[in-house]
Amino acid sequence: VSSQLEKIITEKIGAMLLSNNSQGLAKIHQMFG
Repeated sequence: VSSQLEKIITEKIGAMLLSNNSQGLAKIHQMFG
């Protein structure tokens, strides 16, 4: 994983966590599960 892609993913996950978006979290688990 390139550091740029990792940074983007981290930012997206962080934004979802900050917004407490359970639907977004479920999407993350689907993508990486």
